[in-house]
Amino acid sequence: MVLQTSVRIIEKLVHSSIVLLLLTPILFSSTTVASSAYRVNSAIGYDISYPQCDKEFPQYPAYAIIGVNGGRPFTDNKCFALQAKWANKKYAPLSVYQNLSYVTNRFAHYVTAGPNKCARKDDTCQAYNFGYQASKYAHNSAKKYKIEPRQWWLDIETMNTWSEDKSLNSIVIQGAIDYHTEQGHNLGIYSTPYQWNEIAGDFKPGLPAWVAGAKSQSHSPTKCADKHAFTGGKVHMVQYVKDDLDHNHLCV
Repeated sequence: MVLQTSVRIIEKLVHSSIVLLLLTPILFSSTTVASSAYRVNSAIGYDISYPQCDKEFPQYPAYAIIGVNGGRPFTDNKCFALQAKWANKKYAPLSVYQNLSYVTNRFAHYVTAGPNKCARKDDTCQAYNFGYQASKYAHNSAKKYKIEPRQWWLDIETMNTWSEDKSLNSIVIQGAIDYHTEQGHNLGIYSTPYQWNEIAGDFKPGLPAWVAGAKSQSHSPTKCADKHAFTGGKVHMVQYVKDDLDHNHLCV
């Protein structure tokens, strides 16, 4: 049974095909309806999370992406509710991102929490459960505040801890993807081509890419090209940093 579970997971990883509707009004809409009278001074959106808890939030966001975790999976952004309230107050369409990594020694109970029943040494099965449970935790954290964004993002970065085995990391990511798919969420992935390759190798889930690393607003459109789409999908958004704040440029 355990061997069959692992085989099914690997087959799902190889043959996964996810088709999403990614029109901008759908991606960045939430349960709050934006006022047609609200005017913003640019088409620039911002992503904020726990590092901005004690800082002033941006004044004129065209859209907002808020981190639900405290930098790692199975942790909480202590001011998530306040930041979501800020986005709604500014009539900024809201989406949410979650942090992902693979650290079994500190979160051992999550690898046995399902959806699959894993043997003690079945790394493939456990990796899948870890990713699945990380997304479930993030979703439940948002639901506590009655926030159900139409768009979710997985934050995949080398600053978090991952396995040296890229195939296991890919299975973690697939588990995280599958949870959101089951919930009917639109989903994309945040990273850079370099970091994605370091973590997941040539894994291409075909999801929208949110690409970090642009030098400026004027430089951002150059990263909308397909060659930067590390996921094998399309580049949807590009991030650049200005005045110690993450700014984002829409490609679609």
